[in-house]
Amino acid sequence: MKKKILIIVISAVLVVALGVTGLLIFLKKPDNSTEVPKGKDKPLTGIDACFTEDMNYYNESPSVVRVGGEQYMFYTRNEVAKDNATSTIFVRKATFENGKWVYGDPVKALSRTTDSWDSAAIFAADVIKGEFKYKGETYTYLMAYNGSKKTNRNNAQIGFAVSNQIDGEYTRVGTNPIIEYDKTTQTPVGLTNYKGVVEPSLVSYDTKGKLTVFYTFYGKFNSSYAIQMDCSDLEHIIMSGRMKINVSGITDGYENTTLYGGDYSYNPDDGTYVVCRNYGGAVSGLPSVSEAIQVVTCKGSEMFKVNDNAPNEAPTPVWKLYNAARRRISAIHTAVDDINDLSRSNGYKRIYNACIASDEYGYILSTRNVEIYFTSSAVSGDDGLTGDEYLFTPMIHEYLLQRS
Repeated sequence: MKKKILIIVISAVLVVALGVTGLLIFLKKPDNSTEVPKGKDKPLTGIDACFTEDMNYYNESPSVVRVGGEQYMFYTRNEVAKDNATSTIFVRKATFENGKWVYGDPVKALSRTTDSWDSAAIFAADVIKGEFKYKGETYTYLMAYNGSKKTNRNNAQIGFAVSNQIDGEYTRVGTNPIIEYDKTTQTPVGLTNYKGVVEPSLVSYDTKGKLTVFYTFYGKFNSSYAIQMDCSDLEHIIMSGRMKINVSGITDGYENTTLYGGDYSYNPDDGTYVVCRNYGGAVSGLPSVSEAIQVVTCKGSEMFKVNDNAPNEAPTPVWKLYNAARRRISAIHTAVDDINDLSRSNGYKRIYNACIASDEYGYILSTRNVEIYFTSSAVSGDDGLTGDEYLFTPMIHEYLLQRS
């Protein structure tokens, strides 16, 4: 009798246990869940990043817009974890707390199309405030962004999107790029795979619908240009011809200086521009991006002047360093003090695609300093990295530069 009772008790316990287990299995997320396990930490060596992110995602090409006591960072991030071929535009809202900007969670601002000129990658966005009419509605914010049909972002073009909420979802303007890239343009050896027209930067000149789009053109000859536009009616945009930007006065590691990867901020009080640009120079190893950035300034009236000097005369410099003592911002400037490394060699090996925090019209926030936000990256083969893990190391950092 006792054996029967014991068997009944054990059976009951098993039933309860199996029932609980079944419940746990029922509550468990299905195998096709989109939740991604947290990856390992990024190899942080220098100054802190603006926000934390694990090794599933890269963060690069920031654009920071200050609106009152809040600021919004638009940046490029892979949409699919551990997939570097899904570049998408995200935005984070930040509030100033205890002496620093504290960022919220990432929100997707714009999605890739399924079969169009921007179906494979969208990246490098900039946003401006104004009054932009599109399909019967007037929008408050205009985004310029890069799109490409190639996952490697080559042959990129520039498109527009609009929203009434700065950190909301943006609606594309039309089905074609606003600034097109002629991918049939060839080098003398017949190559057709270029970066294209990239890195748009917006500055308003009437705080409404008129603005200037600055961008870099990669083709036979890499140069930066600007196009003035009246975007009051986005279905009938009025454009100027492209204007080549004078580079005289800018020097870097190349014999022939090119102003590329620049973010432009305007001072309406004196008509000058402050630009944060990629500092040119040869790099070894991947990724093939800049090792430093540089901040320069120029009068708007001088920026587009054609060099009319005699052939043997040096061009008249129009650009000068924002801080005469800081030719560039590189690894040594982004290192942290370490008693075991007095050389301050623990900064970032790649510093590129930076921006200047501006107000919602692309104007400077201060005449005394600029708040720079730059992208960092480790290098292929660094300690602790295997395969293509370096592709997911990019982070975004803040750097304050005083004017001299």
